[in-house]
Amino acid sequence: MLSGTVAEADDDRMFGLGMAAGCLGMAIERLSRFSKLDARSPGDESRVQLISTLEAACRGAEHHRSLPQLSGWLHCVIELLRARWPEADLDIAQYEPFTPRK
Repeated sequence: MLSGTVAEADDDRMFGLGMAAGCLGMAIERLSRFSKLDARSPGDESRVQLISTLEAACRGAEHHRSLPQLSGWLHCVIELLRARWPEADLDIAQYEPFTPRK
């Protein structure tokens, strides 16, 4: 059991903060790919993937009620990316889980 070695795992608030921080940090790190993705042709699926990753991180932070300012900022970034890449403005829920790439 994780809480046997990591006491914070037994504290929902601390665990949620750690999960939100990890997810948001990873998502923000993925933004370092922006210039590479922006240079790709319209319709490139990696743009949708980036937006989906950012949205998932925001949902995780919101679920754990952690880091609202950071997830709010990331929501603004998502809206800017959707405006910049209209073809990537998709509802990811329309895809079946584990949809293979083309």
